[in-house]
Amino acid sequence: MDSNSGERLRKIRSNYDALASAYAREISGELDHRPLERKMLQKFAVACDGLICDLGCGPGHVTEYLGRFNANVIGLDLSAGILKEARARHSEIVFVQGNMLNLPFAAAKLAGIVAFYSSFILTTIR
Repeated sequence: MDSNSGERLRKIRSNYDALASAYAREISGELDHRPLERKMLQKFAVACDGLICDLGCGPGHVTEYLGRFNANVIGLDLSAGILKEARARHSEIVFVQGNMLNLPFAAAKLAGIVAFYSSFILTTIR
């Protein structure tokens, strides 16, 4: 990662840390109003035979929903602040801090990946 990418990554992390509580309040219930997304997530979770990682998990609402259909889920996010929110809301789920461009998992460890809102972040970092 070049220095520009590193600086952008630090800025993204800092912004999410600063807005973690407000972001979590705003987005945590959004799946309640999205039946198509819930159905897609359910089918995906059921089809995965192994660990599913929710990349850029935010406050953990998508991770929690996946966990209703596949108990083998983990959330990963760049922001320590947002992970604090996720852990407070979903203490039964493991949430880890990490960078989606450098996953902290062994090769072939994951059966599936969900990156619900992470494509913007990925293109911003690169």
